[in-house]
Amino acid sequence: MVQGGAPQWMGREKTMSKRDMVIFLFKWKWTIGSSFLVVVACVTLLVYLLPQTYVASAMLLVERNRPPNVGADSAASFRVLEMAEVMNTAVQIVSSRTIMEQVVERLKLHERPSRETRETRPSSGWLVAVSRFVQGVRDGFVAAGLVNPPLSPRENWIEALMQSVRARPSVDSNIFTISYRSADPHLAAEVVRAVTDAYLVHYLKIYSHGGASDFFRDQVEQAQQTLTRLRAALDDYKTKGALAAVSMKQQELVKEMRGLQEQAGNLNNEHGELLTRYTTQHPKVVLLQTRMTSAKNRMAHIQEQLQALEKSDVRTQEMVLAIKAQEERYLSYVRQHETAKLGDASNVNLMNVRVVDYPHVPMRPSVSRLFYIGIAILGGGLIGLAIAMIREYYDRRVSTPDLAEQVLGVPTFGCIENIGWWRR
Repeated sequence: MVQGGAPQWMGREKTMSKRDMVIFLFKWKWTIGSSFLVVVACVTLLVYLLPQTYVASAMLLVERNRPPNVGADSAASFRVLEMAEVMNTAVQIVSSRTIMEQVVERLKLHERPSRETRETRPSSGWLVAVSRFVQGVRDGFVAAGLVNPPLSPRENWIEALMQSVRARPSVDSNIFTISYRSADPHLAAEVVRAVTDAYLVHYLKIYSHGGASDFFRDQVEQAQQTLTRLRAALDDYKTKGALAAVSMKQQELVKEMRGLQEQAGNLNNEHGELLTRYTTQHPKVVLLQTRMTSAKNRMAHIQEQLQALEKSDVRTQEMVLAIKAQEERYLSYVRQHETAKLGDASNVNLMNVRVVDYPHVPMRPSVSRLFYIGIAILGGGLIGLAIAMIREYYDRRVSTPDLAEQVLGVPTFGCIENIGWWRR
């Protein structure tokens, strides 16, 4: 009965006429029409249910026959690369994980509320139950090792940007574009701008010897910490030793020392006079000697105090000089760091990459809903025709008098129309 999927009684193939095409369309009008309507309705529903996307893009220029950075290689030793190689290298650097990590950290994307949290959080009881059930099933699959464990929001954003951020070179030009598609136009512009800035910094870091600015920044931080520690030590030393009144105390001791020296001189003179009249064992001589010994002991004690205060003063001066030297060192590192930063900034202007156009916030979606609906109309018609042709190919029903004569081998005297249920 069947040969090549078609009935044997169909006979030899022949070219379809316009009348046959019209008959074919009317025969399968419900199949074509229903398929067309289903496709258009489904696409239209999805178009209005799914959020529209906005595309932000930036344009960058890569100069030909120029080293990536003047500090990277001398012009004489720089190897002129093929433009395709240069553009492919630039595109691969844009798509690197390092840049996406910097973008996520700069914009704090992992700390922002997700669309699911803002808009589609379950509000009714049965939705909450369904959500919990789905989460439980997912956790069970993870525990069984059938599904990989979920990543952190930060890792999700990094992987999403690595897949969604596109860097494409323009045809027959030295320009490549960085683009990102999102349902939020402001987010799309922010991401592209952050990617562009991170790319320029990372590009300069790759192709420059660099390191001077970072080195002097570290030296500035270390010098500042040392200076803070020295100042704290000086304040603590002054507080513990009560050095704020050292000068006044020294003056009082010096004044007392002079008085004791004058008193000791007078006692010596008086002692000499008493020895001319009395013996050394006389009570007046013994009392005078006791007063002289007391004065000498007091003078020795004051001398020790003055020496201790002098040592403290010397220690304080040494600490002050150390602080001044550290301040000079700190200011020197600050100046060198500023100079290195200016050098880095000048290196940015000496790069072979230029930003032609920074991204702006897109005012309208990348593709309108009417475009998708038009594609659905065209696709629905083609799908309906394809289904109708398949059904016609495998249709073995006798639908015309000619086919009835071929199948039965007898002439046809008439036919009765099949009345559908809707006409009955």
